[in-house]
Amino acid sequence: MDNDKQPIKKNLLLITNHFPFGVQEPFLRHELEYLKKYFTLTVVTTDCTSPLSSGVGHDFPVYRIKIHSNFFVKICFILISLTKKFVWKEIILIIREKRDILAKLQTSLYNVISAISFYHHMKRLKLYNSQDLIYSYWHNYKVLSMGLLLEKNNLHSIPIVSRIHGYDLFNERVDVGNRQAFKAEMDSHLSNLFFSSRYGKNYYETHFGFSKGCNYSVAYLGVEKSDTVTLLNPNFGLSIISVSNVIPLKRIDLIIDALGLIKDITVDWVHFGTGSSMDNLKKFAEERLGEMGNISYRFGGQIRNSDLREYYKNNNIDVFITTSSSEGGCPVSVQEAFSFGIPSICSDVGGLTEMIEDGGSGYLLPKFSTPEMIKNILLRMYSQKQTGKLEEMKRKAYKTWEEQFNAEKNYEFFATELHKIAR
Repeated sequence: MDNDKQPIKKNLLLITNHFPFGVQEPFLRHELEYLKKYFTLTVVTTDCTSPLSSGVGHDFPVYRIKIHSNFFVKICFILISLTKKFVWKEIILIIREKRDILAKLQTSLYNVISAISFYHHMKRLKLYNSQDLIYSYWHNYKVLSMGLLLEKNNLHSIPIVSRIHGYDLFNERVDVGNRQAFKAEMDSHLSNLFFSSRYGKNYYETHFGFSKGCNYSVAYLGVEKSDTVTLLNPNFGLSIISVSNVIPLKRIDLIIDALGLIKDITVDWVHFGTGSSMDNLKKFAEERLGEMGNISYRFGGQIRNSDLREYYKNNNIDVFITTSSSEGGCPVSVQEAFSFGIPSICSDVGGLTEMIEDGGSGYLLPKFSTPEMIKNILLRMYSQKQTGKLEEMKRKAYKTWEEQFNAEKNYEFFATELHKIAR
């Protein structure tokens, strides 16, 4: 779009799980500033309890929808769903798979009940009529709801687009049944589906296929430019940081085990994030590292993005590490580290593979890595710190952010693409 001309703003209905409330969708805060240049926004979220996110300007209408219904309403929704051809198609597909049939049916049933509930709320609010584009931040039942609603009201001229990330992409991320529900039906209502990594797009095509009427492409997320590049501390061994939810698939215990094998250098490790495994992880860290004089560690708890950036700005950090067993896109936590010139050690999974130049901007660990492997990589980076090679890795990490994950470039491009798609 011509930069000399102010774009004519169109109407955008943005549908989220939480934003602008809570802390679960912090990346939308950055994207929002670019969307507002091209669109007049209305936001619908299903978060009815969390407080307003810190730093989010509330200069657009926001509607909070509670989708959970009582038992009798759910029964009515189930009966309604059984009149839909796409539901029976889903049931037949599940039966043909011949594995975990009841669990998969349960997940599909939950999704269709949620979709019908959301449908009726949106029908009552009548927010869709005046929109030029509907944008769902997640590829979930809300896409299905809006597709059915526009179809019912013969509003085919209003495009629906969606991003897709991780929990809404991978079968193994579905707790009950390990199967994503209604993907083909959702895509039949979409104009565009945007992936946050090339790996995610390839996974989707392999497992669900591409629908004829939907356009599939990659649109990286991004983080803001940092004020400074983090410096190395020449008078200390190795300074390590990790940032993630504390849940089993993040495998933070592997970091603890690896640190427990390091005897000859000093290491300082801080982890930010919390979750269901926090108490067990603290206990394990105390048992494994508590008596080691050369290892210091700290669990910093949940941290706001702005505070994390301040931490990066004010501390000398040598290495970012993640040992996650699964990643959908290109994790923003690694993008953030790269923006401060911090090389990363990452599992060779998901979008991490396309982020890391092995031996350049960091190192890739085998998916099923051992503490011994992680220890050896850490000691290698310590040696490279002594020889000056770690400084070169820092430059490559920053260059990766600049070329691939610069928020200004990525979100400006994405917003202009959405403006073109809108009617």
